[in-house]
Amino acid sequence: MINLHTEPGNALLEALKQQGRKQVKQYPPLAFDKGIDFDSYTLRKEGLERVLEWTKLV
Repeated sequence: MINLHTEPGNALLEALKQQGRKQVKQYPPLAFDKGIDFDSYTLRKEGLERVLEWTKLV
């Protein structure tokens, strides 16, 4: 686990996608707290999955 601020986290997510990882899951886009209190994406490449999750630190 690492702690990242929003912008570097989004940059990491996009970089992983540009490296050929496909988004196969995400926290429901219409969830009331998406991107505010919690968010999650699962990316897959060559059968391996990487899960990125984050929550608001209090």
